[in-house]
Amino acid sequence: MLKSFYVSLLNNQSTNQPVNQSTSQRYIDLTNQQKKKLFPGKLSKEGEKMFVDLGVQAAISIISHSVFIIITWRALQSIRFDVLFKKHKVFEVRLFMVILTIVIASVLSHFFLDLLNWSQQLLYLF
Repeated sequence: MLKSFYVSLLNNQSTNQPVNQSTSQRYIDLTNQQKKKLFPGKLSKEGEKMFVDLGVQAAISIISHSVFIIITWRALQSIRFDVLFKKHKVFEVRLFMVILTIVIASVLSHFFLDLLNWSQQLLYLF
């Protein structure tokens, strides 16, 4: 599908056509100069830095969400939710605890990540 999109860009055709043998064949028949326009090769230093920054931000987000889920789960273990539910509803109590843990941890993690991003953006103020 991606190849047909690039081929249609070069040929000024509609991008809604399905990938078929003729589209693939047209991609293979492109000249090297046309392929270099589609795939310019190495990224610039700024482009590489941007991808590294995105990767670091993704790793920090995953770690933050995981840590806050663990902390919230431990904190919710001390609360007796079984008194809020009917007797013999163990599955429902556990499901409620899991959902509540994810909601609370997500809110806390987003707050922490927003605070981290805002503190990094303060550098642009001065």
